[in-house]
Amino acid sequence: MIVAAAGPVSNLLVATILCACLMIMKSASSGGAEMIQSVVFNEFSGNSILVPLTAVAYHGVMLNLLLAVFNLLPVAPLDGAAVLSGLLPRSFAPVMAQMQNYGLVLLVVLVYLGIPSMLYGPVFYFVRSYLISI
Repeated sequence: MIVAAAGPVSNLLVATILCACLMIMKSASSGGAEMIQSVVFNEFSGNSILVPLTAVAYHGVMLNLLLAVFNLLPVAPLDGAAVLSGLLPRSFAPVMAQMQNYGLVLLVVLVYLGIPSMLYGPVFYFVRSYLISI
């Protein structure tokens, strides 16, 4: 369970570090807040080297958040299933083993229905609103 949780935890750690870098840039630079807002809204402007670095940091935050949330889905091929099976009582082990047989099909159905986007969408909106608030 701990090894399975290491992947999403590392994604969250990288996202936190990159977000902290953006916050430092936002508070240290006079135009940092405007640059972050322009990157968030995909309006790249300016000749500074900080514009592409800001874009990389912002998209790195979003990508790592996406990976962390998606990886924590409790479906068999993902890390969330191993984490969940470690947290549940042993009496649920047969149910989890049965679900693992259909895990990939269940994952495809969940992605087709847009369930993962319902989970990471609010996280994205929260981070975006936090980054663009002045």
